Amino acid sequence: MNKLVLKYPIIGSSANSTKLALTVQGILVALIPLIIGIGRAYNLEIAEADLTGLIQAIGGAISAVMVLYGLGRKAYNKYR
Repeated sequence: MNKLVLKYPIIGSSANSTKLALTVQGILVALIPLIIGIGRAYNLEIAEADLTGLIQAIGGAISAVMVLYGLGRKAYNKYR
């Protein structure tokens, strides 16, 4: 997450720079009713719990990818 946070510092957590800011996660969660409304307009039944889980999974996946990228970059720079 560090590279992404360095590029877009507004999305980084002030408590832990390797994590997505709670504000960004909150904005994503706030979009749940909008997504549900759009889904209903197209006759798709989407449960709020499903969307919440999806948003948390996406946030976790982004964090995991950035951690792995950082570890890989550190190992590459150390042993090259």
